[in-house]
Order: sequence, then structure tokens, then C-alpha cells
Amino acid sequence: MHDIYQSTADAVKQLVPELIAQGYQLVTVSELLEYKGLTPENGQVYFSSYYSTK
Repeated sequence: MHDIYQSTADAVKQLVPELIAQGYQLVTVSELLEYKGLTPENGQVYFSSYYSTK
């Protein structure tokens, strides 16, 4: 998140608890790739990752 605007930071403070209450889990991109069994490589551009279940 880029919080260069106060309105963005304010929105996140409101949205994150609502998303968590709805059952969403917020993770970093690295955590998401690790969950999928992938190791991110420096310099590699990732633009998508197909959904899969473990």
C-alpha cells in the first residue's frame, strides 16, 4: 500500500477490519507465493498466479 494520501490510510483503517470480519486473510505477496509452493526470484516480474488449492 502506498499511503501518500491521508484518505488512503483512513480507508485502510476502516476496510481492513471489515475484510477480516468477513473471513478474509491479508498476506504479503511473498507469503502467498510460499503458500502456493513457489519461491519468488529477485528481478522476476509476477503479474498473475493461478488459483490452486493445497
